[in-house]
Amino acid sequence: MSQRNLPQKQINYILNLFKSNQIQQALDFIDTLSKDYPDNSRLFNIRGACYAGLGQLDSAVQNYEKALSINPDYAKAHYNLGGALQGLGKLHDSVKSYENSTALEPENAQAHNNLAIVLR
Repeated sequence: MSQRNLPQKQINYILNLFKSNQIQQALDFIDTLSKDYPDNSRLFNIRGACYAGLGQLDSAVQNYEKALSINPDYAKAHYNLGGALQGLGKLHDSVKSYENSTALEPENAQAHNNLAIVLR
């Protein structure tokens, strides 16, 4: 699957909506963009973060998993998936996701920290 690049301007717009707690508006914009960028892993990762922000962790997991089906080496999506799974109490799966994230980005201190918390 080829992945078309999403313009940074559009990513920034979505992230600004998210940061200003306009999460539904961010999701609406993502839905519009996903028609033109159906294979963009970053878009699915951001969508997952929006759902996580709304407390809809099952939907977040689905989007992180979609991002990873497009780009299995996407460390941030593994990290985010770990957090959503942790929130759902699926600790064994959360550990796997954090381990994948730290393997891909060994310098990610937060992923190491979260992995240690889940392993306690």
